[in-house]
Amino acid sequence: MMACHLNKPSTNSWDYTGYMKSLLMSQGLDCRWSDNAESQAWVSAFKSISDETNLKIWQENVNLKSTLSLYTELKKNRESEPYLNDPFNFRFASLKFRARTNTLGLEQELSARKLSNSNGLCKQCNYNAVEDISHFLLTCPNYLEIRNNTYLSLESMLTHVQHDNVWQFFSSAGPVAKLRFLLGNDGCLINDTVGQIFDIASKQYIKQAWDKRMVTVNLYSYM
Repeated sequence: MMACHLNKPSTNSWDYTGYMKSLLMSQGLDCRWSDNAESQAWVSAFKSISDETNLKIWQENVNLKSTLSLYTELKKNRESEPYLNDPFNFRFASLKFRARTNTLGLEQELSARKLSNSNGLCKQCNYNAVEDISHFLLTCPNYLEIRNNTYLSLESMLTHVQHDNVWQFFSSAGPVAKLRFLLGNDGCLINDTVGQIFDIASKQYIKQAWDKRMVTVNLYSYM
């Protein structure tokens, strides 16, 4: 049975249910695929176990990569994230994805991957701090004005929908909690409206900050 599993069709859209039906029938287990309640319960239980196993393997593989430490805080399942469903603003979604997966090209990433002679420190300020996603979004003074405007926008929108308590929590939260709201789905855990507010604000913030950073980086390249 395992050999048959390894030979599953390699298509972009895999008919899981149809494949499992043909697999069981090929092994003489036709009785396990019928319309009675017992058989359907067995199929449902099998799929649940299979999904849990695949999720565990996926999580273990992600945890092996130190560069994805933040991603493991933000991504708890393999389902498509709501922030990606934005066909009219692909660049916004793309930058947010890269921020979540530590692939923006910040100095910390360049140093860790040995992609340049970078020592990992931020070149946008004199804080002598590692330029990781937390520094880039939360503390670097180079983006202070953009950050303040984003926070003012968040406060206004959250207050407008009578969730000023969420703003109070966010504004006083630590770095990891802030990133979970800006890059993760903690806003959606409250409700869809709060999730959308944080998604819109974070995408605009990341794009504006990244564009400003790239202007500086390009200036350095000509010096």
